[in-house]
Amino acid sequence: MAKHRVLFFHGDYPYRQMLANEKGVDVYIEHHFNTGPKEANYCMAVVAHNAPQKSIEIAETYVDLVSKKFNIPKCESDPPGVKICRFRERGDFNLRFLKMPGLIVMPLFVSNADHVRMLIDEGGHIALAEILTETIRTHFPKGGLIGLSVGHKYRRKSPTDRGAPVRNYPEYYEADVAEWVLWQVKYMLEGGG
Repeated sequence: MAKHRVLFFHGDYPYRQMLANEKGVDVYIEHHFNTGPKEANYCMAVVAHNAPQKSIEIAETYVDLVSKKFNIPKCESDPPGVKICRFRERGDFNLRFLKMPGLIVMPLFVSNADHVRMLIDEGGHIALAEILTETIRTHFPKGGLIGLSVGHKYRRKSPTDRGAPVRNYPEYYEADVAEWVLWQVKYMLEGGG
């Protein structure tokens, strides 16, 4: 099996990207969850306006797998499920300084009770880790250095930010669940599953 190595990046978003560039990672993936009206129901990934085509391809693979696994639609965008953010639009600052493929994954809504049930009660966080691992292995079959980032968490400017609260689970926030997923991805990629 191909050898993947995972690095986690912390700090403010430009600093994370600078470190990822310095370390020479092959791909940079930041994990968030979406929030909105309680009936909001779609999956998506975000890439920067200046992203290489491979970012879009990785995002499409990921969103296809999430949509099929959880039986939810992709967000309305072109391409379906992949939002290409414009300069200074939300998400751009998280990705714009990268010198490699990069994306933000936003698979489910932590404000939607059905999504939360799948995510927490039905072990969906493990399924999301498997999906992200499969996506990485598909696009980097020979292995590589994978950069992972927990959205919201570990920022110097907002050290207590953990993102949106998880509906019906007041002790959890989106960043907590995203971190669970990413640690599972690290375990799976580095030989544990």
